[in-house]
Amino acid sequence: ANIELPTVEGFLSDRLWVHRMEQAFNALDSDGDLLVSLADVLLWVDNLEKLVNADDRKELATLREVAKRYGMAEGLSEEKITVYEYVIGVAKFAVKEFKSFQEGGIEETLSAKMTNAMMDVVAEPGFITLEGYKLLTSATNFDMKKYAKCETGKFEITTQSAAETIFAQLGGADKIQRKVIIHSQVNFFLNTPSPDTRGLLGPRFELPKSGANIELPTVEGFLSDRLWVHRMEQAFNALDSDGDLLVSLA
Repeated sequence: ANIELPTVEGFLSDRLWVHRMEQAFNALDSDGDLLVSLADVLLWVDNLEKLVNADDRKELATLREVAKRYGMAEGLSEEKITVYEYVIGVAKFAVKEFKSFQEGGIEETLSAKMTNAMMDVVAEPGFITLEGYKLLTSATNFDMKKYAKCETGKFEITTQSAAETIFAQLGGADKIQRKVIIHSQVNFFLNTPSPDTRGLLGPRFELPKSGANIELPTVEGFLSDRLWVHRMEQAFNALDSDGDLLVSLA
């Protein structure tokens, strides 16, 4: 029952995992210039500082240090990088996270430490309330309707905020255990969701063989190109004039 270690290529070959990381990139891109840096991660701490009481300075200082380590582990620095560079950096980060998980359990992953440090600012020991979770999603720019997208590719239009939707899906009413949030966050990076990989970590990956004959493009070929798909998502967002995540000939 040996578990095959995941690889960078394995994560990058999973189209839904890549799409999930592109959504994370979009949330991290605070100024909308399609570039991100370590400053964007540290901005989460600044945002949270504006939402909480001054009594939480100690926890905020700890969070800022953890956030810096977290961002650097994802390949971020003072220099801005593209979505392509970001996704590759997160794939490398995910491989290291899996090793940390194997060696010391979920609490030893940097994703868990980052999530815990954020919850230390807004939550009581052991639990987090819906209001506390809303603060986290607001600070990290994830409290948007478009992030309620199901991984089947269908949009779930709801009057609830993304935070309320996700909180309910995790089994929460007024509050839930912090370990549930931690598990969800670690799973966000380590689980490959595509049906053809059966949810396994690090799916088997094979590079396409080169040949002299040029093959005609296919629908599947375009959809498997993460940068092309990202470009089309940007076009969709520009076309969506009323922000309802739906477009038409009009």
